[in-house]
Amino acid sequence: LITDVASDVDKADMLLEELTATDRYNEDHIFRASIETAKGYVLVHRGEYSEVISRCAKLVEVARVMEDWELLSFDLNLMGNAYFLLGLYEKAMEYYYDVVNNETEHKLVDTLPISYSNIGLIFLNIGLYEQAVGYLKLALEYIDKVNEKHFRYKEKKIQILSNLII
Repeated sequence: LITDVASDVDKADMLLEELTATDRYNEDHIFRASIETAKGYVLVHRGEYSEVISRCAKLVEVARVMEDWELLSFDLNLMGNAYFLLGLYEKAMEYYYDVVNNETEHKLVDTLPISYSNIGLIFLNIGLYEQAVGYLKLALEYIDKVNEKHFRYKEKKIQILSNLII
């Protein structure tokens, strides 16, 4: 679903509205949580960071109760992104580390590359270059572990490499 939403954020509202109107949305908690997470993704791209934080705080709790660890990582990452884009780096870092801990604990890797990359960007933005390089190298290592099947693999790898050059 996130792949569909990310491929055309401008048309995402229509897709999400259609999915929200289905019986499955009302009956399937995981499906509903995924749609609500996709809505959070759209809100980040629209710059509605406070709404993302509010929405994802609830979704984080839902994902924990459902023990949907992949969804939890994605929601934590969205919250980290919202705080990052608000310039609240310390708070963003907490959420990115929560992603790392969740992914490590549950043997997941999909969100690790972007979380490590975002941690590296925070260090880059505050001038701690050695720490930035360390985290960006971890991001590069994990993006290669998830390989080309990973959502927006090439774009993310280029972004990580670009940040390492900086």
